[in-house]
Amino acid sequence: MNINELNWLLGFLSSVIGVLGFFAVLSKKALHLIWQLLPHWFVALFHKKSLDNPFIAGHFVYCNQFIGRKAVLRRVIGQIKTVQNVAIWGESYIGKTSLLKTIERLGTEKCQEYIKNTYKIELPDLESYHFIYVNFRDIRFRNQTRFLQHIINQLELDEQDILSLPEDETESLALFCDILTDNLKNSTIILLDNIEAALEHDFSATDFWDALRSLSTSMLDNHCLGFILTSTQNPQHFEFEGNSSKFFNIFGDVIHLDAFSEAESKQLMALSPKKFKDVDSKFILEHSQNKPLFLQILCYELYEAMCEGETCNTWQDKALQKISEIPSQDA
Repeated sequence: MNINELNWLLGFLSSVIGVLGFFAVLSKKALHLIWQLLPHWFVALFHKKSLDNPFIAGHFVYCNQFIGRKAVLRRVIGQIKTVQNVAIWGESYIGKTSLLKTIERLGTEKCQEYIKNTYKIELPDLESYHFIYVNFRDIRFRNQTRFLQHIINQLELDEQDILSLPEDETESLALFCDILTDNLKNSTIILLDNIEAALEHDFSATDFWDALRSLSTSMLDNHCLGFILTSTQNPQHFEFEGNSSKFFNIFGDVIHLDAFSEAESKQLMALSPKKFKDVDSKFILEHSQNKPLFLQILCYELYEAMCEGETCNTWQDKALQKISEIPSQDA
């Protein structure tokens, strides 16, 4: 190959490399533009791992995401062993519902393994236990007869023993008591969430609560029926039309649920697959006041910002805005 042929070959290769480089840049820009135009759900399929936010802002957490409260959980489980009545109270959004939903799932193998491995708490044999959860903020349970019917339906009685309760509240209450007395064999824990909401609606009559008290005390010997309730105030101070009900005197163990400790808050933040900067962690601790819901919101927004590659602190404004919009009621 002479010098002219070599120069021609080098020039040709240079031109090819230039063209390929041009199309590479063009293709990169085109692909980026197309990527931006794709719907968010489609893009999420390719970035699912980075988009999975471990923080839950707005509702209770599930058993395998439950953090902290080891002393409270151990105390409640100790009472469940002998089917005792427990009252848990604390301000709104402090984590009462999450605690109660975790207790509800104690009968599942998955939750039992999580509690044993995470909290090192020895659990009793819960296969024969039955947990029934009721949230009185659910509009379906703001009627006495519907509430009683729900309990009966959840008891897994023989089909012939399941009856439709009459609309008359006195008759339905009497029949409900008869059904439980005659059919309740296994240990049953009824979880009453946001009980003050019941008192704001159709459950202000003392007869209803006194009937529940009578059921509980009559089944003490065989440990068949227990109640665990949550409220924003100490239930022993509840009044009904000016008179207190003796139902709330059966709760020998009254637990006040407070904010997380700083160690528990840090444990929650450690759920993030992406490590938080010290300055961000400090901001979260300061503005959350160690309250679980506030922590979840702040961590959620920070993690989203990290996944999006944001370098400014707009996540702080978003989180604080969400916190400011939270209504003054329990979640």
